[in-house]
Amino acid sequence: MAQIQPSTGYRVDTHVHLYPGISTADMLDAARTNIGPQDAMLCLTETATLNRFAAMPHRDGNWSIAPTAEPLTRLAQHRDGSRIAVVAGRQIVTQGRLEVLALGLGTCPADGMPLDDTIAAITRENALAVLPWGVGKWTAERGTLIAELIQRHTDPRDIFLADSGVRPRLWPRPPLLKRAETAGWLCLAGSDPLPLPGDIANAGRYGIEVPEPLDPQTPFASFKAWLTAQTASPALYGGPSGTPRMIRNQILLRTPLRIKA
Repeated sequence: MAQIQPSTGYRVDTHVHLYPGISTADMLDAARTNIGPQDAMLCLTETATLNRFAAMPHRDGNWSIAPTAEPLTRLAQHRDGSRIAVVAGRQIVTQGRLEVLALGLGTCPADGMPLDDTIAAITRENALAVLPWGVGKWTAERGTLIAELIQRHTDPRDIFLADSGVRPRLWPRPPLLKRAETAGWLCLAGSDPLPLPGDIANAGRYGIEVPEPLDPQTPFASFKAWLTAQTASPALYGGPSGTPRMIRNQILLRTPLRIKA
């Protein structure tokens, strides 16, 4: 690949699923459509049964995909020069049935561990632990677990909360995000494509703004250094989905149309 000059800023979608039967080009094309021609980063969040990152092709559609100096990132370049860094990552379900994302992690910690043990397993590997909002997942006992975590960790910089693109835009921002920010937490955002035909079109639609250049050889390390130096939540771009789409998707998730992952 020819020498690439650094960009002046980029956008990061911190919650991207690449399900079976969906090509890497489908994901990258969707992100390019949603983000535009500027540089971007997609953080994969794969379950223990998937490792699409390891099987990523060197070329797919209009994209060439090359390794970087980091084992857990790839740099995809469109024929028009657009660049998207793809970061390996995992999604783990805890003992309390909370989802925790591990950004920058190749191997998947076991599902079913207590929340604190799951977070510790992620941070020991120098990955970023993110707890994303989900429909019905931050209420009752699980909401209490999140609230207790916010209270215990008063200055976290390797643990984050995040809004999700599956939240209807007419619903208010989750109160636990506001509580976390008041306590000094940083809150992120991600698109969270669902395991439904066509939903990969949402990849890159919701995320955070990084005003500094994307380092094409160490994209995740440079992103992590920037993020952990912030004193307030990053600016967001895009936004959650419409209510009709959320209702439709919640129904379809309970039908045979759901992609088996």
